Amino acid sequence: MSLDQKLRTNDCLSNAWKKVYENGLQSQSQITQSEVIKFKEKENTYLKTIKDQLRGERYSFKLARGVEIEKENGQLRPLVVPHLHDRIVHRALLDCLWQNPQVKSFLSSPRSFGGLPKRSVSMALKEAHEIIKSGCRHYCRADIKGFFTKIPKQIVLDKIFDLIDPDQSINILLKNATKVELENINRLKNRHLFPDQEIGAPQGSSLSPFFGNVLLKKFDEEMNSNKINCIRFIDDFLILCKTESKLQRAVKLAKRHLEKFGMEIYDPSENNSKAQKGKSKDGINFLGCILSEDSILPNQKTIDNLYQNIDIIVNAGIEQLKNFKKKNVRDNSLVSTLSQINFKLMGWGNHYKFCNARNLFEEIDNRISRRISPLLRIYFKTIGNTKNDIISQRRFLGVHLLNDSKKEPIIY
Repeated sequence: MSLDQKLRTNDCLSNAWKKVYENGLQSQSQITQSEVIKFKEKENTYLKTIKDQLRGERYSFKLARGVEIEKENGQLRPLVVPHLHDRIVHRALLDCLWQNPQVKSFLSSPRSFGGLPKRSVSMALKEAHEIIKSGCRHYCRADIKGFFTKIPKQIVLDKIFDLIDPDQSINILLKNATKVELENINRLKNRHLFPDQEIGAPQGSSLSPFFGNVLLKKFDEEMNSNKINCIRFIDDFLILCKTESKLQRAVKLAKRHLEKFGMEIYDPSENNSKAQKGKSKDGINFLGCILSEDSILPNQKTIDNLYQNIDIIVNAGIEQLKNFKKKNVRDNSLVSTLSQINFKLMGWGNHYKFCNARNLFEEIDNRISRRISPLLRIYFKTIGNTKNDIISQRRFLGVHLLNDSKKEPIIY
């Protein structure tokens, strides 16, 4: 079966939609969450429409939405949000490409870990730790500046077309999928930051990390030869060498390779959050962790972000409890608030299960317990005021009442 035929199957589109749906529910954007929930209600109808359009070669990509997200350093991240139907097709295209043996073989670099099937942050850190144990204790860690906005799309597309069987239909679809046309381009203050038709892969498309990995295939090969070791996670890489002089030559090699595409890396002497240089015994800040010869721990920024997220959930719950009314308390009831906190902590803990951080996790748990305490105090204070009103107590707790259900009686 050709890639084009696979793309149009129910299984391919259904699997793609499941991934888009899961990601959408976890999105920080209420718009994105609402979109996937609405699509879910008629998913079979919508998926059939997409499949029929693909089969008839009538599918056309819609205008995307540009979002300017301010980062901690004051700079802007140009996020491109494709239409929901397009996100499903993007994901289906990606899944089909990964099923191609030539593509899979081409991107089998053993030290590239981001945006690749069955690769993860923990695997990248484990590989880095093994290299450190082998005696490579001099390091340089850096991000590639504006990586996605500088990817030369045609170079990447040409390479992909060389790898897959000639298939004019899917080639055209893939090329169209990477075009960036924004519905709100005239309302964006920094429109120059967004990709144009030739340069830049849209941040927000599942295809963009794939394009980045195709582009940096040669980079991975060059940076893991001649006693150089380089771990890459999309646009973030870590070079490890046995001597300082070897490390300096390796950094120059990385810069020369990236310059071919008009890219550059952050300077460790100018931006400690985006680049770092030194010895592993002092700790390496890489992929949200501090990596050293005897430990892997979540870094402080990651921990602070967790506290901030918990505070946001708790404060919303407290505000709702303070303004308690007998109805419409479900979204931020005690049960709902604690459920959100529980979901956040389980996800965070599972993500960092590879860390040897028992004492640190105990400290974090204690601090989070103290953050939750005000919510519980207000709950018990307010529940006491309801006394024997068990209906109000139940609403306040967040347990659904049958009489609060939507009513559509046949007989009035």
